Amino acid sequence: MLLRRVVQLRTTFAISPVPPVSLVFLRSRPLSTDSNNDSHEDFFKYTSGRWIHNEAQELAKRYHRFNVEALKRAAAEAGGANSVLAMRKLVEGRFNKAFLMTLDNGKEVVARLPTSSAGPSHRVTASEVATIDFVRSRLEIPAPRVLAWSSDTSTNPVESDYIIMEKAEGVELDEVWNGLTPDLKRGVVSELVRIEKLYMKKMRGGYGSLYYRSDAEADKTRDLYVDGVRDEKFVLGPATPTSYWRDGKADMDSIDRGPCRFYFLQVWLLLNHLRGLDAFISTHIR
Repeated sequence: MLLRRVVQLRTTFAISPVPPVSLVFLRSRPLSTDSNNDSHEDFFKYTSGRWIHNEAQELAKRYHRFNVEALKRAAAEAGGANSVLAMRKLVEGRFNKAFLMTLDNGKEVVARLPTSSAGPSHRVTASEVATIDFVRSRLEIPAPRVLAWSSDTSTNPVESDYIIMEKAEGVELDEVWNGLTPDLKRGVVSELVRIEKLYMKKMRGGYGSLYYRSDAEADKTRDLYVDGVRDEKFVLGPATPTSYWRDGKADMDSIDRGPCRFYFLQVWLLLNHLRGLDAFISTHIR
């Protein structure tokens, strides 16, 4: 299952660095499975672990309230069903919550909602959806298909960004790896290498995050070329790493987040980050 707000395409756009994480003790009890609780509070709050220090602050970062019934309706419609029979929290972290929805037509879909720590509203979700589509349609990698999504929290009834996607079929590799024969293991590794090679497809145009052309501001994009052909559907836009948006930096216009055309993206973004930080300090700190 593809569980990241962007997928790394090494030669095309930036992937967000993983921020340092406070030490957490995982609980032994399962995640919430009760979709009949009227308060749905276990869906909103982080229930997967505890912190040694700053627990209230860490839990607040991961708390995310949304309209559960509206999400169920969106999932049912996306899956061609009338209703959701069961809703279970699959996994959660600082940036996303994922729920497994069982529909009345027998299908299962996954709903993912970003928390406020994931990055700029709209950009993160729009970029992730475009990236998943790009991986499927341009690289022909079998990522789960997005069935429905919204990044407009002002109008959608879920009151949150969301992505509803197919549930990936199969079992996790680590559950069966030790029981595989050497030949089967070699086959798995060969398949992983084949997929990895697809990421090396000839692409150019610069560095940034992927977006649909219709979802990005024209003055903040660069054309993307795949095998020498200008892509009409996808463009490169501002990078979405959280380090360039969090802690008040989302309101700092002096930070240039791309896209850029040259190959030293991290250096370029870091310089702009420092330049914006210096301007912020000069303006607000005496």
